Amino acid sequence: MKNRFFRSVAVLFVIMAFSLFFVTPSHAQRGKGGEMDPAMKEFMEKQKKEAAEYLAKQDTAAQEFMKTLAGKARDEKLKAVKEFKAAHYKENCEFRDKMHAEKLEFVKKRMEARESMPQAMKDKMLARLESEYQDFKKFHEKKNAENMEFLDKLIADKTKDGAELDKLLQDFFKSQKDDAKEFLEKKRENNKKR
Repeated sequence: MKNRFFRSVAVLFVIMAFSLFFVTPSHAQRGKGGEMDPAMKEFMEKQKKEAAEYLAKQDTAAQEFMKTLAGKARDEKLKAVKEFKAAHYKENCEFRDKMHAEKLEFVKKRMEARESMPQAMKDKMLARLESEYQDFKKFHEKKNAENMEFLDKLIADKTKDGAELDKLLQDFFKSQKDDAKEFLEKKRENNKKR
């Protein structure tokens, strides 16, 4: 039971970190006939690869962390999970910010090269990219706050332990994982409509 909980925690970390990078490209990033601009496609593949490498590293770190929890007392374990999640969240925010900045820079350069593209269209596209990113940030901030609040409640509620505690943790993180999947699916669907 404990391994499933910790695996669920690791999977949730991965899903939430990965979520930023797999929303479909906008209509403005596509060429004639609906195909993706080759330069944009190459850039997106580069970012996808970088994200996959980052997430593999994060997954390994999460698995190694989970091993350190074996044999720890309940409170010590919960506090360690909370500290790990807080540090992991901070690292993921920094990584997402870096990837977003790179994407904005790339898109701006591509638009500068398209002199025939009206400035209003360029502004609208940049505003949409920024708005989408802010939506992702808000979602991740909300999920992190929920995680911290949940862990704080568990730390304070000494009546939950053993299998009951593991079940609570497993159920909570499964619901967080399901929320992240639903959020991503909605984002993808919205982008397909554009």
